[in-house]
Amino acid sequence: MKILALLLSFIICFGTLFACAEYKPYDIINKDYIIIKEKSTPKDLREEFDKKMIVNNISGTLLGDNEYIGTGMTIKKTEKKHYKAVVMGDVSADGVVKVNDAKSVLRCALKMIYFSTAQMIAADMNGDSHVKAYDARAILRMALGLENLSEQELASKDIQESIRESQSVAESIRESESIRESESIANAKFDPILKADTKREISYFDNVLMIGDSVSVSMSLYASGYTGNCKFLTSGSLSATNNEWSTSNSSSVHPKINGVKVKVEDGCAQINRPLIYIMLGMNEISMGLDSSFNKYSALLERMQTNCPNAKIVVQSVTPMVYGSTSTTSVLNNTRISQYNDMLKELCAEKKYYYLDLSSVLVDESGYLKREYCGDYPTMGIHLTLNADLVWIDYILTHPVPGF
Repeated sequence: MKILALLLSFIICFGTLFACAEYKPYDIINKDYIIIKEKSTPKDLREEFDKKMIVNNISGTLLGDNEYIGTGMTIKKTEKKHYKAVVMGDVSADGVVKVNDAKSVLRCALKMIYFSTAQMIAADMNGDSHVKAYDARAILRMALGLENLSEQELASKDIQESIRESQSVAESIRESESIRESESIANAKFDPILKADTKREISYFDNVLMIGDSVSVSMSLYASGYTGNCKFLTSGSLSATNNEWSTSNSSSVHPKINGVKVKVEDGCAQINRPLIYIMLGMNEISMGLDSSFNKYSALLERMQTNCPNAKIVVQSVTPMVYGSTSTTSVLNNTRISQYNDMLKELCAEKKYYYLDLSSVLVDESGYLKREYCGDYPTMGIHLTLNADLVWIDYILTHPVPGF
C-alpha cells in the first residue's frame, strides 16, 4: 500500500505541473492535421464540423459511422484536400486514450520507438514540440480519468485497481526523467535538418557521393552537367534490403564501379568522399515500415563504419504524384511521410544530416507536383530534369555546415 500511495501522490501532485496543449476540437495544425475529440465518430464530425467529410482508417478503408476516429486516420474534405486526424493522448489510432498510450509515449521519449507526425502531435501534451516523459505522465492521468475526480472517488476500488495496473508505467516515468535530464545535459540534442544558407558553388559537388535508386539515377543520367565532379552510386530498384544480397546473385541490382557490382557500403569506402548523400526506401516501404527502416538503419551504420570521417546526409523519400498507378494501401504518400518522420528521428539520434527534399517538390495537397513527374500518369514517382535542377539547387542552398 505504501507503493500505491506514492504512485497516487505522484500522479495527482506532479501530473498537474504540466498543462495540456491548448488545442480545441477541429483546430487545424500545420495545414494538414486536424484535432479530433476523444471517442468521436464520423457521424459526430459531420454533425459538428462539416457534413461532407468522410474518414478512412489507417489501412485506407472507409470508417463506419459509429466507429471512433483515431490518430493518423485520414479525413477527406474534398478529393484533393485531406487531413490527418489527431486525438490528443491517442497514439494507438483507436480514438481512445488508454494506459497503453502512456506506455508507448514513454517508449518514444526514450527513443525506443518512433512516431509519425500525427502521433507526435497527439503525444505532445504541453505543446512544446517534443515528446518527453512528462507527456506520458499527462496521458496516464487522462487514461485513468484522474483530472476531475474527488478524493472519495480516487479512493474507490476500481480506481485503485487501474492505478495498480499503471504502477510500472509511473515508476518508469520517474526513472526516465532523471535519465533523460542527465543525457540532455551531457549531450545537447543534435538538429539534423539542413538549413538554408549562402548558395554554394557547383564545386561543392566535388565533395559529394550520391547514392540512390532509379529516382537518383535520373540525376546521374540527365543532370550530371549541373553537378560538377559529383560521384554517383545508383541503380534502378536498389533498396537497403536487396543491397544485402550477394553481388554474384544473377538477380542483383547493385550499383557498379568500373563495371563491377559493389555493395553500397563497400562502394562508399572505394570512392571515399567526405559527403555522402543517400535516398532509398521507395522500393521497400511496401514490405513494412519497421522492416524497411531497420534495414536502412543497419546500412547507414555500415556506411559510417567504412567511412568514419564522412558526413552522411539522408534525403527524404520523394512523394508520389496524384493518380499514380503505383499507389496501394502499403505504398502511398501517407506511408512515405511516416517513413520520412522515422528517418528524421534516426538522423537526430545517430547524428546524420537530413535533407527535406520533399518540401520543395510537393503541391499543396502533399503530392508530387505534376510538372516535376517524369512518368505521369503511370508509376508517378520519377522526376523530370526540372525537378532534378530544383533538387540540385536545394542541395547547394542547404549545405552541410563547414563545406
